[in-house]
Amino acid sequence: MALFSALAATIVFLALLVNLFLYLVVRKWRENRRQAEIRALKKRFHLPLFRHVLGEEEELPLPSSPLEREAMMELLDHFASLLKGEQVQERIRTLAEKHFQGWLRRWLSSRDWSGVSQDFVENIFSVHYGRCQSLVSEPFSGIHIVSAFGLSSLILRR
Repeated sequence: MALFSALAATIVFLALLVNLFLYLVVRKWRENRRQAEIRALKKRFHLPLFRHVLGEEEELPLPSSPLEREAMMELLDHFASLLKGEQVQERIRTLAEKHFQGWLRRWLSSRDWSGVSQDFVENIFSVHYGRCQSLVSEPFSGIHIVSAFGLSSLILRR
């Protein structure tokens, strides 16, 4: 009887491990596919967004999906770290405020941060580098994002 229960426990444990492994494989596959889509979108938006940030083009394709929005935010973050100049930084800030601030407010207050990469979360406030220079040298926390976007009403919300 003891042998039977040990065998049953082993089978249950193995089934649990196999299910966990399959779940992780599927999750990794989906994340890799999502990242590949974001890379393709970043390639598509790179030149138009770059020209818009430099002031060469006024027309900018607006993001129509969450993936496009994330790709554009990552590109803005990249441009903000590479391009120096008051006018360029101001255009980046204006673009972020105009097209992404509402989404960021909803996202920050939703408590569902699971679908967003850690790098994206850590760098999201750098688009507003000019507003929060004192925060850059400090370790990252959610309060940095909230402060960068002037969302103090969300800081201690539970």
